[in-house]
Amino acid sequence: MDAEQPRSAPEPSSRPGDGLAPEAPDDGGRSTHPDTTADGRPTSPGAAAPLRESTTDGPTGPPERAAVPAQRPPVENGSTALTLGTPTDVVAALPYLVGEPPDPGIVVVALRGTRARAAFVADLARVPAGQTPLERSRTVVRLAAEEGSTGLVAVGLGPVEVVGPYLDGVVGAAREHRLDVHDALRVAQDRYWSHLCHTPGCCPPEGHVLDTGRSTVPAQAVLMGIAPAEPVRRPGEGWARLRALMPEPDDAAAAVMEGVTATVEQQARRMAAEVGEAALVRRGTTELLAAVRREKEGRGVTGEDELAWLGLHLTRVGARDQVWARLTREDAAAQQRLWARLTGRVCPRYRPAPAALLAVAAWQLDDEPLARAALDVALAADPGYGMAVLMRRALDLGLPVQRWRAHAPTWLDRPPDAPDPPGSAPVSASSSCSDTSGTSRSSATADPPGRGSGSSDPSDPSDPFGSGGSSGRSSGSCAPSDPSDPSGPPGALGASEPP
Repeated sequence: MDAEQPRSAPEPSSRPGDGLAPEAPDDGGRSTHPDTTADGRPTSPGAAAPLRESTTDGPTGPPERAAVPAQRPPVENGSTALTLGTPTDVVAALPYLVGEPPDPGIVVVALRGTRARAAFVADLARVPAGQTPLERSRTVVRLAAEEGSTGLVAVGLGPVEVVGPYLDGVVGAAREHRLDVHDALRVAQDRYWSHLCHTPGCCPPEGHVLDTGRSTVPAQAVLMGIAPAEPVRRPGEGWARLRALMPEPDDAAAAVMEGVTATVEQQARRMAAEVGEAALVRRGTTELLAAVRREKEGRGVTGEDELAWLGLHLTRVGARDQVWARLTREDAAAQQRLWARLTGRVCPRYRPAPAALLAVAAWQLDDEPLARAALDVALAADPGYGMAVLMRRALDLGLPVQRWRAHAPTWLDRPPDAPDPPGSAPVSASSSCSDTSGTSRSSATADPPGRGSGSSDPSDPSDPFGSGGSSGRSSGSCAPSDPSDPSGPPGALGASEPP
């Protein structure tokens, strides 16, 4: 799904009764629902009683919340929890999960027990061509199930003809995976509807009035020190910032870099012949990580020779992935500056790798528009560049960056100079990514999506991105076309990548 700002969920508090509790109807808490018994229990896996507003009048007349045991998860953040009791509370909590939700759009909150694990958000105004609502919904629900979620809440914003098919897809896929659907809400024009309940006495055709001003969520958030997520940035802002970070060189500077690059390529060919490709990968890893350290210290690399070497080193997938695996939120700002400068200064044919790393750095900083603009640069230079293709899939799916942050250290099991098995992805890890047996990877939301393996199979159920078998090989490489020559850019994926 198309991620605006995917967020982790708040930690639950230890107070008894915290949770996302359904409101009790007038009949003392009992209600009928197509997927529930009279006392609200689901009749089949994947079904849960929908949230609903109480119609019980208090002494002054307005509806009040009924006191029922908490049965739903809170929205978590650090050691605090927002207690959500009604659909209005759910909608009021969205800014604390994903910032400003897109309209039309879908937000899916994945739950494990009483905790909200992650939020996926799709901007339905930017749906990839050729992808059906069912396909997108299945993918997100599968990811939620594979990481151990037990249920979900879905919210669709927009007209029913737009968001209805996506809500149907989420509900159907959740039932296939035996996940409880606590509710599927549709919100439009200050009203909401339950997509699960069609009982007129409970969920009338005209819907319910949505008044988030009556929700206690904002007050809870203030007391707990929980701030709304940053406002969603629009795509045009990403291009404006990218141009500021990555000024284009003039013709004279570009000609100088072409000459320097040709010299560096010749030196790299000699080195590979003398010491071997593995040694060149080790050198590349060392120099790339040193460049990151220098950038963090305020001594960024600016010379043409050094920049040309960095661009060449990034064509070795082993070296590039060691840098990628260490890219954290703490150093993302420095890496964003470094890879933007490198992208703007190297010859255009060397741009895919640094532009893709720039996208990852922006993703770590929750700046999706800048990440997408950087991916556009990478894919303009090489439309099949594996890392950029899969990174774009990750953004389209709304994969939470927090999963990757937590998982990054275990992705370094393999030495940077280890040879790639024939026909396999250039980098593998025992705790991530599908192995050669095709075992489904449950770490899809933790694995760094878009590692540039170029070996994904759209029919493989372990591939959550459905990325196809694009090798990412660049027709614009400035290296000789001989695939046995390891010195120049060996395509998008490095010298060891099989054709």
